[in-house]
Amino acid sequence: MTQIEKSARRQQVSAAARLIQKVQHAVPGVVLLNEGLAGMQEGAHGWHFVLSVAELATAGAVGVSLLWAVTKLLGDIRSGRAPHLHLGIDWADIFLGLMLFTEVASRYPVRHKIWSPPFLLGIVMIFLGLYGGKMAQRRIDRRRARAAAATR
Repeated sequence: MTQIEKSARRQQVSAAARLIQKVQHAVPGVVLLNEGLAGMQEGAHGWHFVLSVAELATAGAVGVSLLWAVTKLLGDIRSGRAPHLHLGIDWADIFLGLMLFTEVASRYPVRHKIWSPPFLLGIVMIFLGLYGGKMAQRRIDRRRARAAAATR
């Protein structure tokens, strides 16, 4: 096995680990989906209807984005190539952040508390979804600059 093949295998394992981490964050989406369906079946009106629609929409968006990421990763693994390093906007992270905001909104009538760990995690997830690729690109550029400076 050559160094390039090892590198491709490491990239596949790293991409699979990142995907498993996102799936772990998406598990509460199943609960939100059930709550949204229950609200629709009960004939919710007003705020509760809007909340039920938001729960269904965010859980569906998270599910679709994660399913798309899994199929893309499996296609890369089956073909034996290294996963494409995506340095743009990560929609799965953005949808996970929105799902966390929906969870906070659904608990607000009971707790009357917005600033909570899920709310703060939602802010972080949306920030990473928008700027995580740029931060990774900056890190790659610094490594390349150091490697170029070392070879001179």
